[in-house]
Amino acid sequence: MNDLHNVSLTKSAKEELRGIPEPFNRQIAGKLRSLKDNPFSQGVKKLKGADAYRIRSGDFRILYTVNGNEVVVYAIGNRKDIYR
Repeated sequence: MNDLHNVSLTKSAKEELRGIPEPFNRQIAGKLRSLKDNPFSQGVKKLKGADAYRIRSGDFRILYTVNGNEVVVYAIGNRKDIYR
């Protein structure tokens, strides 16, 4: 049996997600669901200088941390703005 991870979003990540238009919003929601199964799947990159990871969804990036079975998404945004 696979261990599923608990995925939670910070308040700011929820607000950022609400501001993203369809169909990108649905695409990102699919990526968030995939983090439950495997937060280290193909395409995930570890961020330099931080104990955090990012996954791509088109021009958007999802930034998150992993602590045991807990995945915390702390930022969702366009690739040109997300790292600022």
